[in-house]
Amino acid sequence: MGSLKDPQAVKLSAVFANNEQKRYEIPHYQRSYVWGKDQIDSLWNDFMHEAAPGGLNLLGTVIVCESSSDKKMLQIVDGQQRLISCSLMLAALKDTWKEVSGEAGDFYSYLKQQLYETDPYTGNFSMRLNVGDDIKSSYDNLIYKSIRPFRITAKDKPVFQAYDTFRERLAEKISSPKLTQQHKEEILKNLHQRLFSVNIILIQLEDEADAYE
Repeated sequence: MGSLKDPQAVKLSAVFANNEQKRYEIPHYQRSYVWGKDQIDSLWNDFMHEAAPGGLNLLGTVIVCESSSDKKMLQIVDGQQRLISCSLMLAALKDTWKEVSGEAGDFYSYLKQQLYETDPYTGNFSMRLNVGDDIKSSYDNLIYKSIRPFRITAKDKPVFQAYDTFRERLAEKISSPKLTQQHKEEILKNLHQRLFSVNIILIQLEDEADAYE
């Protein structure tokens, strides 16, 4: 690979932040989303693992490069499987929160803003993470509208399987009949905080051409 900027340890929340200066996309040359249930369960368990005192809870490395056509767009060269999975976990958390507490309130709005931005004038939305065309329609509808197509293609299947697995894990966390709505909200907020307190090692290539080397 070509020249690199200094690697940085950044919070996962930085990828999904409301940031007009930088957005992330999966370039067309990357493979489709392929993670299965075992990998999703492993990722969930990683999030449930507490970092040692003074240590970093690391998700892994993400390599990006600045798009030659759009300086505000960072293309993901490596790490796209993890980031798509994290966005699906966040979507599952958003929809679980909606079932528990409805759509009113600041926290639900905050969860939506971490996944997409809606133009107040046109109603159009743009994703924080732009995925490849092969899964874009199904992914965007799941994230934005919480709906799935009548017929799920082979390429779409891992997306919905990951989302459903995260929904199951979240439901398990709040399944006790002894939990009040307030307790469930606290659990979900704590899980959200844990999700976005993990770190990724972000490495940025100096040149988009380096991604092909």
